[in-house]
Amino acid sequence: ARPDRPSTLARIRAAAGRIAGRVREAVRPVAVVFDVLRMSGTVRRTVMIAAGVGVTVGAITLAAPDWLAAAISGTVSASAAVAVRAGSALRSLLARVRPA
Repeated sequence: ARPDRPSTLARIRAAAGRIAGRVREAVRPVAVVFDVLRMSGTVRRTVMIAAGVGVTVGAITLAAPDWLAAAISGTVSASAAVAVRAGSALRSLLARVRPA
């Protein structure tokens, strides 16, 4: 082994630290979304509402000839339900912090 080169364990630890830092950076926006969802009620309730809307719209559009359109419609509908809940939570949050 060369004396100027770090040990294998040191290189593994350094790589693990870099990976952990990247994971923390990637998770940070998701954590903010979950914080907003928690303010609007339970995350489980929001997910259940989104899933219900998505499955309902997906089932209705499944009769359409194009199955891909049905899948996309269900996904977009679920996303819209989550966005509406998040918007409602943001509105109530802004009402709390806005000076009277």
